[in-house]
Amino acid sequence: MKPAPKHFDENSVFCDKESVQQASIMSSKFLVLLIAAFGFGAAAADVYTWVDDEGQVHFSDKPDELPAEVVSLRSRPTDHSRVSRQAQEDQYLSEAADLRKQQQAEDADNEDRLRQETLAERAAACDKARQRNESYSSSHRLYRPTAEGGRDYLTNEEIDAARAEALAAVDEWCS
Repeated sequence: MKPAPKHFDENSVFCDKESVQQASIMSSKFLVLLIAAFGFGAAAADVYTWVDDEGQVHFSDKPDELPAEVVSLRSRPTDHSRVSRQAQEDQYLSEAADLRKQQQAEDADNEDRLRQETLAERAAACDKARQRNESYSSSHRLYRPTAEGGRDYLTNEEIDAARAEALAAVDEWCS
């Protein structure tokens, strides 16, 4: 490394690391300011509207056809807190919609499970009613058990009523 000169005249150039870094930072800041100034100028450009021969309305910053009318656009600075609140609200609504969809899917699953259970119960009751009807139809004598463990045989009218009741149970459970 070359030692720094002790005396400077108009023709001498001397830069140390710190000076180079400061100059680089200053030029970066200047560049950012320059871009911002020209960038905001572009945002304020005119917008034109015109209607072509086919009746189609066009909007542009450079009119293809003349005469074109200048459209007055108003803009305002972004309200970051409002944007943040809107994003939070959108997130909340999205989560609520997802939760609602999940709940609806669970409800549909529960409803389907309940329907399947009901169908299984009806099928079992139908089988039982058919067996009872078959038994009543093929038996010549029917009875009902007594409290003492004996049998109380039914009359012909009671047998007819029991058979009709068994047939009605088949119609109820099997249709």
